[in-house]
Amino acid sequence: MPKLPNILIIDDSSFLRKSVGKLLSENEMNVFEAENLAQVRNNRFSGNKKLSDMDLVLLDIYLKGEKGFDILPYLRNEYPTLPVVILSMDDSKETVLRAFSLKANDYILKPFDEQKLIDKVNYYINLDEQCIINPRQCSVVERQPRDEFDYFQVDLSTEISRSLRSELSFSIVELSLKPEREGVINKEKLLNLIRDIDQLYSTKESNYLFLLPLTNREGVQKFINRLKEEFQTKFNLEYFDFINTITFPSDITKYVSKTRAVKYQQEILEKLQAEDR
Repeated sequence: MPKLPNILIIDDSSFLRKSVGKLLSENEMNVFEAENLAQVRNNRFSGNKKLSDMDLVLLDIYLKGEKGFDILPYLRNEYPTLPVVILSMDDSKETVLRAFSLKANDYILKPFDEQKLIDKVNYYINLDEQCIINPRQCSVVERQPRDEFDYFQVDLSTEISRSLRSELSFSIVELSLKPEREGVINKEKLLNLIRDIDQLYSTKESNYLFLLPLTNREGVQKFINRLKEEFQTKFNLEYFDFINTITFPSDITKYVSKTRAVKYQQEILEKLQAEDR
């Protein structure tokens, strides 16, 4: 019988711990709970399990009298390959950026869709542990049994929800190269050209998708210009074979509605597929 993953929920709300714990347990995961940071540091959340036994931490950033951010440096120093996902109602740009600057692996806004949370949890507990904190050191990230486009769709859904709540834009850049250029440019090299908060997906042969949070049309143009400059100076390439950009919400809708998140995702995916044809 395969070993069930161990998930630690750090939240001062007993209701959230129980509701999320029930959801994870129903999906064949072992759940452990901590209501404060002292329980985490002292391994007092379980009688027989320690932090080193955990496969994932779900962390709220606002606890009674303390902040979840305070535990992140400790977790990163002591357990560098343990993925940490923030669960929070705070959708401010400053808070999201701080979470990523402290090397949180992901940021999920409350309230969240249950299936999205399960998809995210499955994603992180199946990552190759050497690639979790330092993906730029890994030329390939194992994401079996699903492919990278599946995970792009999961992350896209999260970004749409975040954008609808915060009213901040995000952008997608699709880059396609001729197969013969794969010897010059690969995913590992492209990872060195993006920010820590950005995501890169190799969706098919010689095709890449960049997901750029907190990036509007002006920002995406700056990103493309920087890519062109890097391609010229580092790879001696004068042009892209194909590049496509989408900025949400401006390229998708004029009138934003928080109830149309699924529709917006469908329209983005259709737009990407149309450009591929």
